[in-house]
Amino acid sequence: MTTYLLLWNPTKPDAWPSYERDSKRTLSGRAVHRGWSTGNNKSMPAGSRIFMVRQYKDRGIIAAGQTTGTVVQDAHWEDPDRDANYVRARWDVILSPDQVLPIETLRARIKDVAWNSLLASGTSVRDDTAKRLNTLWEEHLARLGLLSAAGTASKSILPDEVKGKPATYSEGAVTKILVNAYERNEQARSACISEYGTNCAVCGFDFAATYGETGAGFIHVHHLKNLASIGKSYKVDPIKDLRPVCPNCHCMLHSRDPALSIENLRKIVVKARQRAVRKVPR
Repeated sequence: MTTYLLLWNPTKPDAWPSYERDSKRTLSGRAVHRGWSTGNNKSMPAGSRIFMVRQYKDRGIIAAGQTTGTVVQDAHWEDPDRDANYVRARWDVILSPDQVLPIETLRARIKDVAWNSLLASGTSVRDDTAKRLNTLWEEHLARLGLLSAAGTASKSILPDEVKGKPATYSEGAVTKILVNAYERNEQARSACISEYGTNCAVCGFDFAATYGETGAGFIHVHHLKNLASIGKSYKVDPIKDLRPVCPNCHCMLHSRDPALSIENLRKIVVKARQRAVRKVPR
């Protein structure tokens, strides 16, 4: 997983007007879906690890998450007459300023990053450096009481998401837990959502259309293969094997064993809607 550093200048309030609300949201256990500028970087893939570096006052890493799409161009947030590069992202942890992982600690522990010379978002981090940075971040969250004993963010994961290593993405066995891990793995989820979007593949529900910014990017991911068809060396293909579904349809798909197919449940939904229309008084 490639890792990138994004930058935030808190002296420009328009850059992140919802920061306080977003921070409270993640610290209460809910992810935040919010895109960010990538500077001159135009090739940041979906599923990349991202860290937000707060600049100027209270400098240091203040947030972490994953990209959920590829880089696109849109009007610059500060100057609508010119374009800028943006990437969609899901932020699992957004700290308050007094919780920031200090720049002094980063300079002492991660010496191969020029922390005092970061000029724009989108700087990539070498794999070996990224591992040490992730370890340092987890240590910091643990000191803040935001990590469980298992080393995962206990207050910053949606119910349908598990922070896992790519091993759960490429290894399999005939167990419900590992199949669920396929559905919840961040890289697999990102690849599936990048291909199919965030509308439910069964009923078409769009969380953003109903809930606005709060629902933007939210969706479950369903694994198409039945347990009996998965061998010990099975490797999931997020495009062939996964589909985005809303939580209600996800539950209905798994209401039977083996699970219903997307197509069969879609037919059930269509028939139910047709019956509902016929019952509406004219």
